[in-house]
Amino acid sequence: MSADHKEKKQWLRLLGGLALGIYPLLIYLGITSGSPKGTGILMATCAAFLILFRTRHVSRPQLMGASLPFLPALGIGLSAGIVDDERLLLALPALVSLSILVPFAWSLRENSMPMVERLAIIHLQSLNPKDQEHSPDPRHCRRFTWIWSAFLLLNACCAGTLAALSMIDWWLAYACGISYLLMGVLFVAERLLRPKHMGT
Repeated sequence: MSADHKEKKQWLRLLGGLALGIYPLLIYLGITSGSPKGTGILMATCAAFLILFRTRHVSRPQLMGASLPFLPALGIGLSAGIVDDERLLLALPALVSLSILVPFAWSLRENSMPMVERLAIIHLQSLNPKDQEHSPDPRHCRRFTWIWSAFLLLNACCAGTLAALSMIDWWLAYACGISYLLMGVLFVAERLLRPKHMGT
């Protein structure tokens, strides 16, 4: 893989992560400004742009996985742009959490590699592509995949409940702050514990 291609992939990951990080704030600004329709159209446009760029160089089997995190934003954005209803926008964080839950939970079926193990292998290969001796402990990865799956489900329930009750300020605090803080804690905990559970 060329250096230019690697750099483009890094920028796309950064752009995708930034979009996932700030979209609740954009929803809040759109709702408080009284323009859910315009916000929905903008969100759908950004989601379509990210899907196109993320799927340009992936194989057909990887197509759904690459676009899945942005499909809820595309669908909700189009729907909100048509019906001009802010409640659709408020439902988006819950749907995004569920869309991420699907591949995590699906990877826990028998004789399948847990999602955390797949991500750990990608990380190890990015650090040293020639290192074939070290691999993450499958038991550790399966355990944390269960933990992530449970968190994503609870996260969707919390965000969905706040949206259904139209508790806008609490929704913003949770969707833009608390949920990402909890994700960060889980991510750091898994990374700190992973070196202690390395297989060979």
